[in-house]
This record gives sequence, C-alpha cells and structure tokens, in this order.
Amino acid sequence: MTVKLIRDRIPMIAAGHGQRLDTRTAEPGEVPVLLRAKVLEEAHEVAVADPEDLLEELADVLEAVHALTLAAGHTLDDLEAARALKAEVRGGFTLGLVLEQPKQPPSEEQLVRDHVMTLHLIGGQLTEIEGWMWQRLADVREAEAEPPST
Repeated sequence: MTVKLIRDRIPMIAAGHGQRLDTRTAEPGEVPVLLRAKVLEEAHEVAVADPEDLLEELADVLEAVHALTLAAGHTLDDLEAARALKAEVRGGFTLGLVLEQPKQPPSEEQLVRDHVMTLHLIGGQLTEIEGWMWQRLADVREAEAEPPST
C-alpha cells in the first residue's frame, strides 16, 4: 500500500478525470514524518529531472519545505533568516567547491537511519520494522561489547 502525502487539490483533479482516490486526513503526529518523506521524494525527483522539468520539481521541493517549516512551528521568515545566516557564516554553493577525500564507511547507526528513511520514503507502515532494526543494532552492539567466552 502506498502511503504518502499529496497536494490538497489532487483528489479534486483526479475526480475531474473520472478517478477516485482513497485518501484520509493525516493525524497531527503523522504530518512531520510524512512531510520529511515528501521532501526526500521531491528531492529525488529533482535529482533525476530532465532540464525542462527541473524548475517544476524544484518548486515541489520548496512547497514541501515550506509545509514542513510551518508544521514544525516556524514561519517562512524564520526559514529565510536561518538560510541567510547560514549563507553568511558558511557561504553558499555559488563557487562550485567540491570536497574530495576518502569516504569513511557509515556507522551502523547511520545505516539503520538510512534504511528507515528509505522505508518511510516508499510509504510503508514501519513501526514493527523500525523497532526490529533498532533492536538488531542494539543486539549487535551488545554482542561486540561482550568479551569472548573461553
């Protein structure tokens, strides 16, 4: 089953084309997770977009970022101020600087986070899977911490 956030007018647009979509209103606690997944989904679409579709896909990312900003209790002015401050302190991406250094293998925790986010992105119900993954990580860490038996 696909579970993902869609734009507000999509059901009405689909109905105009004779389609019926099964939708529901997200619970308040779901919204931040769904919006984070939507940002990742839209960012992926930017990454694979043809040049003629790039601007539209960037607009989708911006819409999802704006919605997540508001859902997190911030204003769009707050977002712009944070962006401007970070650009002032750390710079932007205008120079095209590229970091080249040997890649460090990801930590076990980062691997779990990456897999969980991927599963969120594809829309699964992850409570049991996520719990299992975190328990597996804890089991591995515990086993590594135990001295070898003789």
